[in-house]
Amino acid sequence: MTMAEAPFEMDTAMREVVETAMRDHAAFRGWRIDALGVRTNHVHVVVTATGHEPEIVVAQFKSWSTRRLREAGLIGDRRRVWTKMASTRYINSEASRVAAVDYVSNHQ
Repeated sequence: MTMAEAPFEMDTAMREVVETAMRDHAAFRGWRIDALGVRTNHVHVVVTATGHEPEIVVAQFKSWSTRRLREAGLIGDRRRVWTKMASTRYINSEASRVAAVDYVSNHQ
């Protein structure tokens, strides 16, 4: 099976747009970002979004980021950016939160 498009990779300008979009959206929603790592082909974020399912948070981050990339003229109207799914995990202790922040901040 062949892919419909080449794998999407973000350059520095794209990564900056995605990071800003996610930070702006988190602020708009009142969510707290503890760590954010925007890489060339994926994103890791540790976010407290009380009352929201992780899948909703991911969908909104993807949507806002894609919109901002298009507004900046960095991708075309039909370019797919994100995979359909995303890995989501609940963090249920301070020790787990600290470990997740450390991983995103220092081990990618």
